[in-house]
Amino acid sequence: MSFIFKKLLPLTLCLLFCISMSLLDRDEVRAESFPEDLTEVGLNQLLNMDLVVTLPGRKEQQAGEAASAIYVISQQDIRDAGITNVAEAFRLVPGMNVARVGANRWAISVRGFNQVFANKLLVLIDGVSIFSPLTNGVIWESNELLLEDIERIEVIRGPGAALWGSNAVNGVINIITKHTKDTLGWLTTLGGGTHEKGFGSLRYGGQISEGTAYRLYTSGHERDEQELESGGGAGDQWESYGVGGRIDSNLTDADKIVISVDHQYQSDRVLFTAPTLEPPFVDSESFKDKAVFHATRVMGLWRHSTSNGSDVQLRSSYTRKARDAKLVSFDYDIYTLDAQHDLELTEASELVYGAALRYFENESVGSYAHEVDPQNRSTTLASGFLQIETELVPGRLRLIYGTKLEHHDLTGFELMPNARMLYNPTRDVTLWSAISRATSEPAIFFEDTKIPLVTVPIPESPLPGLVTSYGSRALEPETLIAYETGLRSKLGPEASVDLAFFYNDYDNVFSLEPLAPSPASVLSGDQMAIELPYIFANDLAACSWGSELSLEWQPVERWRGVFSYSYLNLEARMENSMDLANAALIEGASPAHQFGARSHLKVSGSTSFDTFLRYVDNLSSGNVDAYFELDLQLAYQLFEGATISVVGQNLLHDSHKEFETNLFGTPANEIERGVYGKLTFSY
Repeated sequence: MSFIFKKLLPLTLCLLFCISMSLLDRDEVRAESFPEDLTEVGLNQLLNMDLVVTLPGRKEQQAGEAASAIYVISQQDIRDAGITNVAEAFRLVPGMNVARVGANRWAISVRGFNQVFANKLLVLIDGVSIFSPLTNGVIWESNELLLEDIERIEVIRGPGAALWGSNAVNGVINIITKHTKDTLGWLTTLGGGTHEKGFGSLRYGGQISEGTAYRLYTSGHERDEQELESGGGAGDQWESYGVGGRIDSNLTDADKIVISVDHQYQSDRVLFTAPTLEPPFVDSESFKDKAVFHATRVMGLWRHSTSNGSDVQLRSSYTRKARDAKLVSFDYDIYTLDAQHDLELTEASELVYGAALRYFENESVGSYAHEVDPQNRSTTLASGFLQIETELVPGRLRLIYGTKLEHHDLTGFELMPNARMLYNPTRDVTLWSAISRATSEPAIFFEDTKIPLVTVPIPESPLPGLVTSYGSRALEPETLIAYETGLRSKLGPEASVDLAFFYNDYDNVFSLEPLAPSPASVLSGDQMAIELPYIFANDLAACSWGSELSLEWQPVERWRGVFSYSYLNLEARMENSMDLANAALIEGASPAHQFGARSHLKVSGSTSFDTFLRYVDNLSSGNVDAYFELDLQLAYQLFEGATISVVGQNLLHDSHKEFETNLFGTPANEIERGVYGKLTFSY
């Protein structure tokens, strides 16, 4: 226990310092002006306004009432950052691990366990999960959005499973798109540059009646290949085209509906390698193919509000994703139905409860480098939740407790409770703490695949050994017990602080364990080898602790700075495992230290200048060096409704490596410096 105390003591002292600073000079706090656009607020204003968020409690509430480490990325933040896709936006969040793997692939997680398909981060779009049961992660390249349609992105660092279910282990994200009444008229974007070769979009929004509006859009994006660490092109160029629309309608004063449809077509090229039984024992040519991806999302929402404040929501969705490639092809459908009801029990207590059903069916076709058996699978996930929020001391102290019960037809029942406390010693200070249990379900690929990993020489044997992984139907969900506490406070009239720290204890962590070697056998054509089989299991454990700090400072109206720092210590425990490689990956795939500094300067009434300097610590598991990088954006308003901007990304190096994945032998890529221009026109 002493090592935990030593790690948490500096965080505790920092927390006490921030509390004492926040209590000084309360009488000197001046009233702040409220902007007309509530999506364009920073942390300083968020603490002093009734900004509504929905992620912490599955209901509308003030962000200051959230007993969790919540961070909101506004539409203004997205514009100021000069980004071209949603994944880049998460670099703005303290404590998030964001690494670009190539032109079209990302590794994104919160509080560790980062990988291409991170299984401990649940991501939603308008309340609908985009998490893939097949890969047990988010396929980021298949979830492109029109950035101008995003109202805000709510991010919770820490467990959210009691409300949102499995895989909301280390964090949960909800990407909230704009109401159609806020996107009336025409919008056109056009841009291109060195790496972002070309992109553009066209959107039109109209009004059918006083209570009904719609929008339609189309978009396209082409991105050049990155560079291999060993030199030469990575061959991972990518292109994407999308079309979609949304309609919002007030059927009555109490009833509202939302219907949205999106479809994307994408093609990419990724270099995969596969082991062979002849020197040099690597096939780097067979899988240099073009993969084609189709993704469709349909969502319908009905919301009914009553005069006594009760709110009923019924949401259904359909998702289809199909990928055609030589390595592995899949075609899956997800159907979901979700209902919830929130109401006041007493003047001091509120209840939100609900139930959900998810049906998943998939057809996969593999190759000799990725066998799939069975090729057809279907699973069902049923769940129910409830949460009660009680005000123990009016305006001061709240207790929040609840749980979610899930039943998966492969892993059975799982209970995910949590208890949270929220304390407001003053109007501008929020203290909170929480204890939670969360789980992550096994991926279908962990259960149904056979993958040759690498060919190795065997001493005193004329035959090589082929290391092969096998899926397992005996896998259980990974589990987490999390302890969190945090502070949000205003430090005088110009600054605010957000601090959180945590201790996480993981069990049943996925591992790859050896089985007895097989006798010599024919494994490929007429070639002989000794198979060295491994099987997926739950024999690892881990613990982590750390903190996240965000400070926002706006001494003058024309300039705003945001500074963030995060610390993470993650240790794997072998328990009954022999998987040293995965233990090293757990410990070394996420940076221990991260720092970010953002600046937004309004140079004049028509010109703004943005900078984003970031530091990411080294990753021992992939031999990734620590690095500083810098992004710059200069934006100029030509006239009302027309803005031109020039963006430079990763300006401090010609190229740098951010992550290395061993997924299907993908070679390591370097992320290159890039410059692009963009024109935005609306009327």
